[in-house]
Amino acid sequence: MTDLVGTYRVQLRPGFGFDEAASLADYLAALGVSHLYCSPYLQAAPGSTHGYDIVDYGWVNEELGGAAAHARLDTALKDNGLGQVLDVVPNHMATGPENAWWWDVLQNGPSSRYAGYFDIDWHGPESRLHDKVLLPILGDHYGRVLDAGDIKLVREPEIITRGLVHVDSNQEMLDEVRRMLVGMFAETPPEELRDSELLQESMRAMLKRYFRKSMGRRPMILPVVWEM
Repeated sequence: MTDLVGTYRVQLRPGFGFDEAASLADYLAALGVSHLYCSPYLQAAPGSTHGYDIVDYGWVNEELGGAAAHARLDTALKDNGLGQVLDVVPNHMATGPENAWWWDVLQNGPSSRYAGYFDIDWHGPESRLHDKVLLPILGDHYGRVLDAGDIKLVREPEIITRGLVHVDSNQEMLDEVRRMLVGMFAETPPEELRDSELLQESMRAMLKRYFRKSMGRRPMILPVVWEM
């Protein structure tokens, strides 16, 4: 491990990624610093110029060159006797649809596998908000925004398409889901079959359990269940 003597910070962004940072290795070694200090470079929101709006902590940013370019940066630094200082801020995240953790929490509430990753008070002072996430995103009262047509229920075709492509590629999984649905209908009392809301909730719960068991870490498949 290289002893920390001095750092040189670079701001990575699209257009100045891992390969561009690697090209500085000779210069930094001659300058006398011991470590390259990089701005956050885990997978950020598309087009991020600062890297703090992380959407996936499991990958290095593809817009900076991805894993291959990151490996080249590591090699260049090691060849010049340099180390790295990483800028990681766990509470900085973006909440766009690319953030699978956050959207799984919005979809599944406190039962989400990622619920514990966020500081959410699931039992606030208002009982009507228990087990819900209250987001300050509207410009006015809900009723006024709804009447004005500023908030609408829309289908997200890109998410549905990605999910259906994955589901359709696994005929064995489709067959098993069909068998589970047939079994559920056979075991459900007639009065419950007439209750559409109760029936939909039972189907959601059953399919959610199956996808979580079968798909592993594939949270983007879950929105498909609600659209099918």
